[in-house]
Amino acid sequence: LVRSRGLGDVYKRQDIRGIKNYEDLPKECRDYVEAIEKEIEAPITMVSNGPGRHEIIHRVSSYSK
Repeated sequence: LVRSRGLGDVYKRQDIRGIKNYEDLPKECRDYVEAIEKEIEAPITMVSNGPGRHEIIHRVSSYSK
């Protein structure tokens, strides 16, 4: 589990390889990405879900300051 400046334990290990749409990620993964956006105060527009260059999910962020 990952622990980051007040985010706490926010996800369980899950296999997300092959997922191509952000909305198809498990809710815990989406919540984690959105929590990181708030923590770093910047939008996250790409999420890697594997080691290959083609294994990237592009997303439109709803983050705003």
